[in-house]
Amino acid sequence: MKSANILQQPYTLPCSVMFPNRIVKSAMSENNADKEGKPSERIIKLGEKMVLLF
Repeated sequence: MKSANILQQPYTLPCSVMFPNRIVKSAMSENNADKEGKPSERIIKLGEKMVLLF
């Protein structure tokens, strides 16, 4: 299997969560929460853009 094709294959974590492909983005990597630790409007918009890419 070509290495690029593996990104399209499903992956199941040990906790039984299954990803339909291997393209995953950590929710903790953006540091865009508000002062109360809730998602800011900025991170919500970024997530919407990421969904459109894939």
